[in-house]
Amino acid sequence: PNIKIESLDVIQKKDIEADIEADFREGLKGIKMLPKSSRGGVYLAYIYYLELLKKIKKMKPQYILKNRVRISNFKKTQLMIKSIIQNKLNWL
Repeated sequence: PNIKIESLDVIQKKDIEADIEADFREGLKGIKMLPKSSRGGVYLAYIYYLELLKKIKKMKPQYILKNRVRISNFKKTQLMIKSIIQNKLNWL
């Protein structure tokens, strides 16, 4: 709200990131309440998008507006393995 994407600056970016982080904290609470048999895929999506946010936080606003931000296939594989292990061992 109240953000003009074409004039995104560092302060606005930090506000957006803080809002997203709050959503992630709440989302993890919900993921932990899911049955173990159902939460694996949801948790994988959660840690993937959390990793994407970490990467975005390191970038300047103008870079984000002009470039695609992605996670490498190698890193995606690492995240998948991590999520499987954490879910199986209840380490969420």
